[in-house]
Amino acid sequence: MFYCQKCKCVYSTKDTIKNHINTIHKNLKPFKCDKCDYKTHQKHRLVTHNLAKHTEEKPFQCEKCDYKAACKVFIKDHVRAMHSKKQVFKCQECEYESLQKQYIRQHMLQVHKKLKPFQCENCDFEAARNQTLKRHLLAIHNIGTFFECQECEFKATRRNRLKLHIDNVHNIKLLKSKCLQCEYKTLYNFSLKRHIDSVHG
Repeated sequence: MFYCQKCKCVYSTKDTIKNHINTIHKNLKPFKCDKCDYKTHQKHRLVTHNLAKHTEEKPFQCEKCDYKAACKVFIKDHVRAMHSKKQVFKCQECEYESLQKQYIRQHMLQVHKKLKPFQCENCDFEAARNQTLKRHLLAIHNIGTFFECQECEFKATRRNRLKLHIDNVHNIKLLKSKCLQCEYKTLYNFSLKRHIDSVHG
């Protein structure tokens, strides 16, 4: 058995612990997408990313419905979530449950064991997830990749937040929901409701 000195995880082979250290603690991501800034530590994830994000082809179809996907793994996830009466994995310490065992393991480490293996090199901040550390680095230390709006000064730590900003602020033609009490417009009904509650409520 091989023990990680940083987070006490246990692995059965040298290769698996080396992979754990490189991906979790050193955050090494040698496989890079040539079409965007996506990086990953596993080659098969890069292949999946390219199929999902950079091709319109969806050659795989669910046998039970019309759902189509670029990757076979997406079909498996879809079938498990939508059509399967497969076992639901449950946390032994709380009400949390998931269709995937890996999420139960991740939940146990983060919520119950309070492990935070991702540490900021610039301050005392620790995180349970790598994504949380990345957001911290961007927001607090200005380190990492911001997604910048081409129309204004807005910056976002996530691509989907930038898209939401562009839809809400700059895609005026797409704006469907308009406030009757002021000039506010939005693409989304939930944004309009939030606006009315916070500004006019």
